[in-house]
Amino acid sequence: MSIGLLGAAGIVLAGGGGLCWIGEKLMGPVIESEQRLVYKTDHQQILAACEELRASKPGVTGTIGRPRDSDPAAANVPAALRALDYEFILLEKDRVVIFFGSGFGHWGFEAAPDEPRKGQWQLIPGLLFWREGGGNFPDDPAQALPFRKSTMLFTTAAISGVAACAVLVFHRRRSSVRIVEAKVTQP
Repeated sequence: MSIGLLGAAGIVLAGGGGLCWIGEKLMGPVIESEQRLVYKTDHQQILAACEELRASKPGVTGTIGRPRDSDPAAANVPAALRALDYEFILLEKDRVVIFFGSGFGHWGFEAAPDEPRKGQWQLIPGLLFWREGGGNFPDDPAQALPFRKSTMLFTTAAISGVAACAVLVFHRRRSSVRIVEAKVTQP
């Protein structure tokens, strides 16, 4: 394998590691929030809180803001939902939708009698997890790799760089020996 190929591989792997690292930093809070909602939240308690909220406001529809934003309607939100630190809650006649995230990416819970649609997954009967734009169900953090993808790519890039340096040193020493041999053998 040539030095150039090893060096190029190292550069490509380092670049890929850098892009993965940026993605991990940007998407890390989103992934952690989704995993917390799916794997570390009592879904039965959330469903009961959604039903309690809907029953406390029969026929009322609209949005409820975050408690930290001092929305007066948030004072009547059950504690189990307030503890989630949601972005806002959409209250409809037959459903309660809890939103997380902001801007172009939202995810959350929907307490509704419906079957899951695209981008929704049933956690328990009556409670769905959803993500705008669909995508995949959040990975279980208990089954995650013990290291990040960026770490793996940076490590592989370092190994490739060390190998390229070793090959370079080996070739230089070998060519130096040839030059010395050539000088010694000349009359």
